[in-house]
Amino acid sequence: MTNSLQGWAAAEGGFELWGKSQRAVFTDPADWPDPLRAGPGTGPVPEVAPSYDHRGHATGMPMDPGRVVPELAGPGDVPVLAVTCAAAFRDDPMIRWPMPDATSAMLQELFQVILTPYAESGVLWKIHGCHGGAAWLPPSAAGRFAEIEQATRAAITPLTCDGGLRYAAFWDWLDGHLPGEPCWFLDLVGVAPAAQGAGLGKALVRHGLQRRGRAGAPAFVEPGNPRNLPLHQSLGFQTVSKRTLGVSAR
Repeated sequence: MTNSLQGWAAAEGGFELWGKSQRAVFTDPADWPDPLRAGPGTGPVPEVAPSYDHRGHATGMPMDPGRVVPELAGPGDVPVLAVTCAAAFRDDPMIRWPMPDATSAMLQELFQVILTPYAESGVLWKIHGCHGGAAWLPPSAAGRFAEIEQATRAAITPLTCDGGLRYAAFWDWLDGHLPGEPCWFLDLVGVAPAAQGAGLGKALVRHGLQRRGRAGAPAFVEPGNPRNLPLHQSLGFQTVSKRTLGVSAR
């Protein structure tokens, strides 16, 4: 897992990114970027960004991402985090290919289903209220990801336009490409569009890397959108595998 970063290779024929899985693995704690190893009072001074209410409206109060700390989310946070994730992932190929006609309300319902078992298992995190959220699965939960994911399908199938066929095909394929070794798995990280660019997503990812410990198992993420790669790269992830399902979304 020490391959150098390879970048993103788009599928032939245009918009078929839904079928790609790019595994980025963070393996060597000695290579953690400085903010992960810096003590109090060290490192660059964070920029101050606007603060937002739960609807994404600016409040006029400054938000210092360097002082905003992720908190464990509970079941009561799921409805608001579902709104956040629905907005953050509304154009994500991994969501849009199985559900091309989904409305905002349907996407919110989708994420309520996805996030609920994570909140109940204590692996769902929130930041700055619920402006951002992340599901960080430790090795014990990551090893059960396929089981957790498949248990949500009965509730998700009615939200699809084809009886869940493409949703099942995609996630069966992805489930079959998970690492065989114990890993920390960043299943998702999303920030409300109005709050993006303020460092909240990076704080959520960094928080999980810190929790896994210096001697912990590798951490991995499988983004389906090339726009997300710079975030992971900036925190030390390296691309070690790229795969294409090979079926056109058209």
